[in-house]
Amino acid sequence: MIRDDCLGRDELSIGNIGSMFFDDHMDRRERVFLVGTNIGDIAVWEVASRERLAFRNFKVWDLGACTMTLQASLANEYTASVNRVMWSPGGTLFDGQTIKRIRWHTSLGYGYTCFYCDPSVAYSKHIVHIYAYHGGDDLRNHLEIDAHGGNVSDLAFSNPNKQLCIITCGEDKAIKRYFLIYN
Repeated sequence: MIRDDCLGRDELSIGNIGSMFFDDHMDRRERVFLVGTNIGDIAVWEVASRERLAFRNFKVWDLGACTMTLQASLANEYTASVNRVMWSPGGTLFDGQTIKRIRWHTSLGYGYTCFYCDPSVAYSKHIVHIYAYHGGDDLRNHLEIDAHGGNVSDLAFSNPNKQLCIITCGEDKAIKRYFLIYN
């Protein structure tokens, strides 16, 4: 249950799922919050009703697609704390339909990603998860990016020249940009 006196603070304690350090809201009028925990869980809460709408435990979606460094890190300790959660400017990313392709240009220093999506989660274990949220408990895995060599420190959405992109930074001191292309 969400305590009224905790709203607006950086840390909430909700039931037995751990401390929630990060929150982002989809719409101030709706008061729907996206939260991440120190044990890797994410949840969508409706503040007015104090109801948890959706909840997911941390899980790597495709371990075989991850770098050997990440696989070794997960073999030692499978948990990952959430470093940042964020809705896309459209409020559904955490938004999604179909992944088209993902390509990282190391020589150019930026990423080029084509997909439909919206809510994003940066983890302490190399990974960024993009989810599609359609209301209620309808929270779908959308895209998993093995983004950095080490912790993913932060993420942000940007809209340069009306081209939505997600920007990540990590413990490897790299800043990466992935373009989100909607058809």
